[in-house]
Amino acid sequence: MPKADKGLSGGTTMRRNILSLSIVTILASSLLIFQNCGKGSKHVANLPATAAQGSFDENQDINMQTTLSSGEKVSTERQALDLYKRLAGVTLSASSNEYADMVNYIKSGQSKKAAAVAAQANTFYTVTVRDFAGKMSTREGDTLAPLSDFVATVIGVVRDELPATDLVTANYSYRARGVAGVSDDELTALVRTNLHYEQLEEKSNYPTLLEKTNSQRVLSPSGSIIDHTDAAGLLTSRAFMMAHAHAGTNRRIIEYAFKVFECTSIDNWASTSNSDDHVGRDIGRFPVDEYNNKCKGCHTGMDALRPATAYYDFNMLNETTKEGYIKYRFTTPTDPNPIEGQPVIPVSSDEQMVSSKFRRGTDTFPLGFVVKDENWVNYSDSNTFGWTFTSGAGMNDFGNMIAYSEGFRRCMVKRVFSSVCKVDLTIADNALTNKLAGDFKYNGYNLKDLFIDVALRPECLGVVR
Repeated sequence: MPKADKGLSGGTTMRRNILSLSIVTILASSLLIFQNCGKGSKHVANLPATAAQGSFDENQDINMQTTLSSGEKVSTERQALDLYKRLAGVTLSASSNEYADMVNYIKSGQSKKAAAVAAQANTFYTVTVRDFAGKMSTREGDTLAPLSDFVATVIGVVRDELPATDLVTANYSYRARGVAGVSDDELTALVRTNLHYEQLEEKSNYPTLLEKTNSQRVLSPSGSIIDHTDAAGLLTSRAFMMAHAHAGTNRRIIEYAFKVFECTSIDNWASTSNSDDHVGRDIGRFPVDEYNNKCKGCHTGMDALRPATAYYDFNMLNETTKEGYIKYRFTTPTDPNPIEGQPVIPVSSDEQMVSSKFRRGTDTFPLGFVVKDENWVNYSDSNTFGWTFTSGAGMNDFGNMIAYSEGFRRCMVKRVFSSVCKVDLTIADNALTNKLAGDFKYNGYNLKDLFIDVALRPECLGVVR
């Protein structure tokens, strides 16, 4: 019985030697932090009832003599150092101008200005935001993977204070001028490889070099570079497509879109009560009990959404170097027959734009759903995710459905809290999560503000430990 796709994963490399030992220590500790957004994660220990209920004012000044569980009072100076470490990811020197500024801001009741000082540090982007983005960029949640268009775009969105909804809806990405793979005659290399971002990361100030492009670019069937007409932010980035559209049947794109941007694994949104009218031909229905009680639960949801990816594939040219490109709207008039010596199989005209992977195993259950276009429906529980709409066409519509859901806001809060506070929010912290998610929406989905607001929370600053 086919499960969710398991294709080939990208290689991992050690971060560049510009990272100090303290940064490596921070990143190493992050490996213990959630990859499934709370599943089996460490709870924010011993929160007082008021904190668990989210009753703290997000603008509350941290210049108060807070008390640790040990009874120790937290000085203003320690608050400044702790706040900087959580946002910038490294230890601040007590002799620095930043330290003096932060202490003065905290003493004068301007804690957000103190946090803004920390958020101006280069390491805020190269350590903390990169940790946040890295956990989403690969199937393994590997923060040590090379810089990619996915991670660079997250850093750019945070730096430029663009709405986080752009992460799964917008038709742009970030790259840098003066680095290999960005001149007009090298665009093909940029689309086909990750060399540009790997070389960019050699520059310690790379967050300042990033520029927003006018559109995402893809390789056309004729081999030319064209603007993407169905871009959906990170969902259609080269890194995300390489991780999830290579091989398989594109179900993995749907599975990981939920896992990454809704913080929910397939086990938690599968439902055997959904209609199976969109389950593909490659999914067997026998034995009936096994299908109804196991296979149906996952496939009703994934397969109904899978047409959003119908026109997508990732062509991996070299498994070692990871050279490869997104295939979008490549027509396939014939499908190769897996039986050696047999003729190729013609594809009906109304299916030719659909990736050939959708026609694998069609004889397993010939009466199953046939994907002929990019129109999709969403059967997952609206009460769980808070969908604004539940049908559409293509990846951009799918990304918009994700972006404006309650689940997306809550997920971003959980991921930011993990990267900043090094501890996970769980079900027991729902009130706090909901409050931060509501503020996030009210503030225009500004991720930089969310990082600052989370860092200023008493739960994060060490009021109770």
